[in-house]
Amino acid sequence: MTGISTGLSAGISAGTATPLIRVQDLRKVYRNGEQETVALAGVSTTIDAGEYVAIVGASGSGKSTFMTLIGLLDQASSGRYWLDGQDVTGLDVNTLAALRNRTLGFVFQSFHLLPRLNALDNVIVPLLYAGVPRDERRERAYAALQAVGLADRWQHLPSQLSGGQNQRVAIARAMVNSPRILLADEPTGALDSRTGRDILALFEQLQARGMTVILVTHDKSVAERAARQITFLDGQIIADSRSVAEVA
Repeated sequence: MTGISTGLSAGISAGTATPLIRVQDLRKVYRNGEQETVALAGVSTTIDAGEYVAIVGASGSGKSTFMTLIGLLDQASSGRYWLDGQDVTGLDVNTLAALRNRTLGFVFQSFHLLPRLNALDNVIVPLLYAGVPRDERRERAYAALQAVGLADRWQHLPSQLSGGQNQRVAIARAMVNSPRILLADEPTGALDSRTGRDILALFEQLQARGMTVILVTHDKSVAERAARQITFLDGQIIADSRSVAEVA
């Protein structure tokens, strides 16, 4: 990935002794009247800065619920969560939103691009929330598009781009604020196999630069690209393994 500005790289740093993510006995229970559904049943784990982790499991295993909790998109029913050493359990909604915008980037299967905005303006959106000045916003958004190989498509609307190109725009948007963590939920699920491999290669390049990449997937071939795999079943972690190269 060439052409990335120093501003885009800011905030991405190597791991420290303190885990970037630490959860202890995390539980999530959904209630519908008197009926309860346990989505997470007491999960404890840590993820260090700079790791590339695949969260795997079948539908309903709890993997996506886990991502929404560590992504500060929802709050646990009980348990504790430390993000970069800070206990974020019970923080108010505004504080969580500011922390999320500063620390986390999200990539989803369905892209979630705004259809009436071109690629550049879609990437600019997180910078608006961050209060970045106009000239700097455009410079950083263009650098992010350049980093994912779409600088020549900056004026195109989502409807004028392929699925793979839209996912690249979504990745550029996720990384434009130089988050510590990139969270990706089934990011290749709507793509053909070749385009999916290109997107995974892009994640690997980001991780090589020091970004922590956490990818949620049910696809074994996708999960095997990650150095570490955490497997969920019935709301619990049943396996946590690392690749042979990582262990060596």
